[in-house]
Amino acid sequence: MGSGNRGFVKMDGYGECGVRLSKGMLPQNHCTCQEKVEANLEVIGGAGVRGGAGQLETIRQKLGLTSETAIYWATGILSALLDNAPTYLAFFAAALGLHHFDINEPSQVADFISKNGGELIALSLGATFFGALTYIGNAPNLLVKTIAEHGQVPTPSFIGYIWKFALPILIPAFVLVSIFFFPGSASVAPGQH
Repeated sequence: MGSGNRGFVKMDGYGECGVRLSKGMLPQNHCTCQEKVEANLEVIGGAGVRGGAGQLETIRQKLGLTSETAIYWATGILSALLDNAPTYLAFFAAALGLHHFDINEPSQVADFISKNGGELIALSLGATFFGALTYIGNAPNLLVKTIAEHGQVPTPSFIGYIWKFALPILIPAFVLVSIFFFPGSASVAPGQH
C-alpha cells in the first residue's frame, strides 16, 4: 500500500488501470464519493458494449453502415450515449469482422489499418468528438458537472445542455467535420482486404 498516506485502487474497466488516491484528496478538493461512484458507473456501463462487439458486424450490415460518413455518425451517436473507448473498440472490432479480420491477430489488425485508413478515421473521429454531446458521453463530462454542482456553480440539465450547447454548436461542427473529412464518402465494401 505504500507510504501509509496513499492507497492503490485497481480498476479493470478497460484492462490494467491503477489510480493512486491521496487520503487528503477528498476534503481538499471537495470531491465526494458520489462523484467517484458516478464516474465509475459511467465506465462500467460503457464497458458493457464490449460484449456485443461480435454482433455489431451483423447489425452494421443490416443498418447499411457501409460508407465512412455513416460509420462516423453511427459511432458518434453511440459514443454520445456511452463512453468513447468501449464504443470505439466495439465499432473497430465490427469493422475488422466485416472485412474478415480477427481483432486478436496483430498482423490482421495491422493489415486492416494499412488498407482501411478512411474507415479508421471515421471510427476515431466519431468516437472521440461525439462524447461531448452529452454529460454521459465521456466520464469527465459527468464528473465536471457533478463537481460544479457540488460547488454550487449553475449547470444546465441533461436536456438543457443538449438544447443549449450540443444542438446549436456541436452538431454544426460535426457536420463540417463530416463534409471536410468525408467529402465523397467512400463506400466500404465488406469482405475486401
